[in-house]
Amino acid sequence: MAFDLFFVDVGSAEETVLPHRFVAFGATAGKVKQADLATEAILGVSDECGVVVTVATDENRVDFNVLGYAKITYGATIIAGAHLTTDADGKAVTAVATNRVGAMALTAGVAGDIHLVTLIAGSPVL
Repeated sequence: MAFDLFFVDVGSAEETVLPHRFVAFGATAGKVKQADLATEAILGVSDECGVVVTVATDENRVDFNVLGYAKITYGATIIAGAHLTTDADGKAVTAVATNRVGAMALTAGVAGDIHLVTLIAGSPVL
C-alpha cells in the first residue's frame, strides 16, 4: 500500500528534533521544537532526517509533515485506531483526557517501533 504525504512544512528548529517525532511551536516566534508536553499544540511529525541543533540560528531547518500521513516512533504499546499525543521525548503515546491529539494510529505496535499514522494536527483537547 502506498501513501503520499500531502503537505510538508519547513521550520527553523530552536532545539534538536529527532527523526519521526512530534513537532510543536517553539518558545520563540517562528521556531519549532520537538514536542514534549501532551497538553501543547502539536504541529506535525518530523521527517526521517530531523535536525541536530548545537547553536541556535535560523539555519537549523527541519522538515515536518502537517497533513496526511507520517511515520512516527511509538513511545509505548499502542493499538490501531488509538488517538495519539506526545510523551516527553516527542514519541507517540495513547492520548487520554486533557491531552492534545496529533495523530491516529493505523497499526498496533510497541515502544521503539516506527509506524505510519494519520496526522490530526491542531486537534483540540480530548
